Amino acid sequence: MCGRARAEGFRAAFEALFAALNETGCILLEALAPTLDLPADYFTPLVARGDSVLRVLHYPPIGADVDPEAVRAAAHEDINLITILVAARGAGLELLDRDGALAACAHRAERAYRR
Repeated sequence: MCGRARAEGFRAAFEALFAALNETGCILLEALAPTLDLPADYFTPLVARGDSVLRVLHYPPIGADVDPEAVRAAAHEDINLITILVAARGAGLELLDRDGALAACAHRAERAYRR
């Protein structure tokens, strides 16, 4: 079902998603603070203005005929206080650790075999 009827619910659905993810971020920051020897409400004033952003990105799978050395998305940094990512179904996301080494993030297919 495409068209106007479906599009009319889009805004309400994404506003609800945004609110839920924003609240999740606040809860995570509150839980994280004590592990950094900070009071639980340390991050509260930093997120009180509501500068959160919701971006919906989809990277379709790369076909088998694509050069494995091809760069799909260049390395970049997130400038946010916290970034929440939905679990991926395929490999590709890497995190740079403090020593400058890249670590591959587990994705759904890998985790399914670990259970």
